[in-house]
Amino acid sequence: MRWLSLCVAAIATASMLWTTACTSSTTIKTVCPQTLSFPVALIYPAASATNVPVNAGTIIVQGGFTGRDVSVVVMSLSPPSSLVVQAPLGPPPTPLPTPLSTPAILARYPLASIAMPQLVVNTEYSVVMVENFAASPVCPAISQPLGGFITQP
Repeated sequence: MRWLSLCVAAIATASMLWTTACTSSTTIKTVCPQTLSFPVALIYPAASATNVPVNAGTIIVQGGFTGRDVSVVVMSLSPPSSLVVQAPLGPPPTPLPTPLSTPAILARYPLASIAMPQLVVNTEYSVVMVENFAASPVCPAISQPLGGFITQP
């Protein structure tokens, strides 16, 4: 008589669902997330802001990213499009710049920032949050646009 043992376990990690099916020969299947698993918003400059100073110097985000392997990417959208900066999150600047655009739904979440170099006048920029999955090299990084802004003429 052949014994077949079957077990199914779902383990939810902070940002990923791993599904494991076990039989006499173990099979592991990883289900990778398709979107960020936490709320996040661009706070400064506000999404869709215009007339942003070229020396703004910082990007501030707010969300549930604490303890996750995330970074923020800023791209210039004016032809030719190019990477301006990609950096991991750090503490927000003190004092905070104004105006901050804080959605009420995110009020209980922390702020974080990245430093930004001098920008180009009258240029459109895009800000994207990227989450990496060091715990599972099988899953690719995922990204989510947070919005964009245009610098002063």
